[in-house]
Amino acid sequence: MASQRSAYSENPDESTRPLAFFDTNSIHSNSFDYIFGSREELLDISKLATILVPEMVISELVEQRRRQFESDYRQLCQNGTVKYLCNHLEGFQIPDPDFSPIEKTLLNDRSIPYVAISLTDYEAAHNEISTLALHQASPFDRSGAGYKDAIIAVTIMQYLMSEPHSEELFLVSADKQLISYFDSYHAIVICQTVKDLLEKLQAGKAVDQCSQRATNNEKQKEYDRELIEGAIGEIENCRSFVSAHSLVAKLGDMKDAFLEDDEMRLLQASFSNDQIYQILYDPDLLDFFVPLFEKHENSLSESQRHAFLNYAKLELIVLENGEKAIFTREEILRYRAFSNELDDHVALIDEKAVIVTNVQTIHDGLRKVLADCGLEEDVPDAKQVIRVFVNGAFRYRRHLMKVATLKEFVSLFEDSSRAKRTAIVENIATMLDASKDYAHQYYSADDDDIPF
Repeated sequence: MASQRSAYSENPDESTRPLAFFDTNSIHSNSFDYIFGSREELLDISKLATILVPEMVISELVEQRRRQFESDYRQLCQNGTVKYLCNHLEGFQIPDPDFSPIEKTLLNDRSIPYVAISLTDYEAAHNEISTLALHQASPFDRSGAGYKDAIIAVTIMQYLMSEPHSEELFLVSADKQLISYFDSYHAIVICQTVKDLLEKLQAGKAVDQCSQRATNNEKQKEYDRELIEGAIGEIENCRSFVSAHSLVAKLGDMKDAFLEDDEMRLLQASFSNDQIYQILYDPDLLDFFVPLFEKHENSLSESQRHAFLNYAKLELIVLENGEKAIFTREEILRYRAFSNELDDHVALIDEKAVIVTNVQTIHDGLRKVLADCGLEEDVPDAKQVIRVFVNGAFRYRRHLMKVATLKEFVSLFEDSSRAKRTAIVENIATMLDASKDYAHQYYSADDDDIPF
């Protein structure tokens, strides 16, 4: 997926642009030269957002054009004038229909820049779509129709789970069944038409431009070195929690003008001034100081790093690939509530079993379990949750697992960055690996633990 984006984008800030996903009917066209309709609006949209089109939509657009071509050809053959010319004009004949050159033209059309996105995990997609169909859940209707919409929906979700992306997400569709699939994914703004999306993007850009002009005017006033030096000096010497909050808000407006020395002084203050470090875990202070910590972590001593993380009640996880993920206290509690429940239910895992570490597979598997729970308060059988993480034989303890705990974990998973999701999966894999039966232990038929 990343390669699809890089092949098209030359903008270094591409990951911060709004993302716009499109359903088939929203960009339908009758042209044999261009893949998309609504070309004028789409061209304007491409300047404001990244256009992402699921491969199923591309396939549908091409297939619609194929059917149109075949229908036009049949009508041409039945035309009276054409029949007469074929019968009476020597050498006049209608060539055999060959759609392949048109198909090639459509697929190669990049007059409007876009990224084609595809399913990244077919097995997980199959499981998700099967569950939706079984429960007649959107985008399926009561008659069972909706398979293509389901592929489009799951393609979009897999993309969002696997790729870093902007917080501005749009879906252009008038399909009620497809739209209802995203009801619980509040980050996506639904637009009924291409024109509707363009208006929203243009309105957002106008607001951004006005805000930027206002910000630039303020910077000219506030970004005086004396003002910055004075504010940093105040927070270094502040003597109350109220002052700390007020100064952080004031400094936040100046952050774009900070020099490296300014940022290091602020970091030092965060773990040396007791009026700051005693409340460092408050949300506004975290929002201000954590980006500074991430930027300059390697410039701090081990004791300074430990002090910052300890006071902020953060946990820094280093992934196997060297990436780092920082978790807040609330995120840690949500993770541990689930991991403790999972650990309590797993009695033993067979030595030959494989611990699942694919982020998308785990996400889709847990969503399937939640869908199966319906309105229940407890997960009917914990083995369904364990199966998401363990591919193979295991023993488990049959006592209740709260649906609320599972929901909170899935919410944490979906709200986390790619590095955080990877860290979560790696930690759970390590925990489960410790339950493997490397000593070849055996249980009698009288054991309370249930084999699976």
